[in-house]
Amino acid sequence: MMGLTNGSNGSRPPPPASERPRTVLVVEDRPRALDALRLLLSAHGFHVLTAADVGTGLVLLDEWGVDAIVADLRLGDGKPDGAVLLDSARLWHPGVRTRLLLTADPLGAELAADTDSVWIDRSEPDWSERMVSVLREALDAT
Repeated sequence: MMGLTNGSNGSRPPPPASERPRTVLVVEDRPRALDALRLLLSAHGFHVLTAADVGTGLVLLDEWGVDAIVADLRLGDGKPDGAVLLDSARLWHPGVRTRLLLTADPLGAELAADTDSVWIDRSEPDWSERMVSVLREALDAT
């Protein structure tokens, strides 16, 4: 007797949503930093989508079911575009449960509060561990 299949290719149906990895959108304009964040989060079991700018990030938000966003504060031209992205997500994508703002700029604390996000201070030596911890705690709680 054959098991359940999805279509005619013989593959199994996807696992229930509760068993799928959480999807995190990472928005960072520096290619090496973006790749490092992707690798770090993937190693911790997250499904990672990446974007190098706000426009691409917004498109991915519209097209995918994103659980969390990690955004650099200053993208490209040095303006606080990461905060703009997080605020847009807060207003237009209420299903995004966690928003993290990455920066070593002290302005990050204020902007994170304004966008109902968590500030991850990149000047702290353990910032990447804190980022993973915040994501796990927030996403496991839902």
